[in-house]
Amino acid sequence: MKSAKPQPLTQPRINSLLNQRKKPTPHILAIKNAIIPYGTMARFPRGEKMWFSRDGIRYCYLLLSGEVSVCRVGDDFKIANFSAPALGGVAESFYPKEKFYFLAESPVEVIMSP
Repeated sequence: MKSAKPQPLTQPRINSLLNQRKKPTPHILAIKNAIIPYGTMARFPRGEKMWFSRDGIRYCYLLLSGEVSVCRVGDDFKIANFSAPALGGVAESFYPKEKFYFLAESPVEVIMSP
């Protein structure tokens, strides 16, 4: 029995894979519309750290554009990456200490919501 030959990752193949993500979903759009009135728009340049606490207030980030990595405080280990549209920081609001932060991998636009 012959095994299938892997397809090369050409640019059209990569574009096809990316288009299968089907973002934004209706759920992300509903969350975005619910958060916008309560949040503050912010922009972060590439390389900027985005902390979940600012001035004693815990924040969630609704990523409108760009890409961020989730990094661990202490050793800056990159745990995950995600791109817009996405919501981050919800689970982190339950931690008593800050253990993670977002790192802007590109210029990003977010809505910060307490």
